[in-house]
Amino acid sequence: IEALLAIRFLLKAFGASSVASFVRFMYSITDPLVAPFRGIFPPVVEQGLAIDWPTLVAMLVYALIAYLIIRLVRALSV
Repeated sequence: IEALLAIRFLLKAFGASSVASFVRFMYSITDPLVAPFRGIFPPVVEQGLAIDWPTLVAMLVYALIAYLIIRLVRALSV
């Protein structure tokens, strides 16, 4: 999940064309993962680079969830 979201973030940051089939494919896969985090922060575009805040927040939340699951599994397996 983190790798897919990182690819999405980079594609958005560098202004990848949404006409390209790979870009559309990546967006369609990651849209459901990012959807709950849309609208938290306004979009930022500086000098042609876009910061996709919903994707960054999603990456942070999913990393935290993964960390907590790993901690829980380790605690239960002792």
